[in-house]
This record gives sequence, C-alpha cells and structure tokens, in this order.
Amino acid sequence: MFSITTKKQYRKDFKRFQNTNSKNIKAFKETIISLCERKELPEARHDHALIGNYRGCRECHLSPDWLLIYIVDDINKEIVLVRIGSHNDLF
Repeated sequence: MFSITTKKQYRKDFKRFQNTNSKNIKAFKETIISLCERKELPEARHDHALIGNYRGCRECHLSPDWLLIYIVDDINKEIVLVRIGSHNDLF
C-alpha cells in the first residue's frame, strides 16, 4: 500500500474544498483509498496524465468541476497530492 504526502498548496486548497464541497468528501475518500491501494480508478473519475506545467502529474475528477492533481511515486511508494480545486482554480 502506498502512503500519502501533500504539497503546501494542496493543504491550502483542501481547506477551501472541505468547506465548500462536503458532498464530494465521499468521492474524495474513495479515490484516495483506491490510489493508495494502486487500484484502477472508475471510468467516471476520468483519470489521465497531464502535460505542460503539470507534466509528470495525473488528474482525476471528484465531480464534474472538482479535480485532484497528484503524482504517483513508485520509488518511494507514495501518492503526492499536489492540488485540488475547480478547473478555474487550477488551470
């Protein structure tokens, strides 16, 4: 099982996410568990690799406009949570 680490910006983003998206917390928890267990995410999460400023990261959808950006570090067996927010917040 992989462990979770977080970036400073993610921690700031998460406070806002937590306060405004209580209905998406369940989807968030399920996604984190799947990532830690290295299970494939459901098709509805639209998990994919990113390019540009977020090259090396992956993105999945917690809802149509709430995204989680993360890195899978196979060497250290970590999932690094980079950002969470809406399309407007992140791009």
